Amino acid sequence: MRRAEVLSWLARGKSNLDIAEILCISPRTAHKHLERIFVKLGVDSRSSAASVALKAVAADRGDGEGGGGAEALVFPRDRSLDARAGRWDVRRNGVLMSEELSELSSRLVALETALAHQDRTVAELNDVIASQWRRIDALERQLARLREEFQTLGHRDAPEPPPPHY
Repeated sequence: MRRAEVLSWLARGKSNLDIAEILCISPRTAHKHLERIFVKLGVDSRSSAASVALKAVAADRGDGEGGGGAEALVFPRDRSLDARAGRWDVRRNGVLMSEELSELSSRLVALETALAHQDRTVAELNDVIASQWRRIDALERQLARLREEFQTLGHRDAPEPPPPHY
């Protein structure tokens, strides 16, 4: 049950430390749960485990059984893990749902790619804005310096009034 909770939080993008704090366990325990989950799922990364979990949740929602999600994934009942292929054999009414899973996987990859591009674009725009603010600050300082110089020159080089005529 605890592994299902850990996998659920992993699929939501939480770090080991976040998962540990949420579930009131040590970060080491969270890490060990994830290691066991990786072995059980036949994956070697957090993103792969999250992807498998999301696929299982999507399959559970689509088959009318109602729920299960990460718990059904980590503790399978009607599903079997194909150890050679390292993938879940998810069936609906006895029919392998590989096309639906493939489509969901493709959509997930496309969304992750778009998100990565958006994150990079936001970071680049943030750098540009920061650079522009630094330039604006430098120009404001230069303008203040020039104002001071102009005022000093205006007082110093002003011609003296001519003497009165008699």
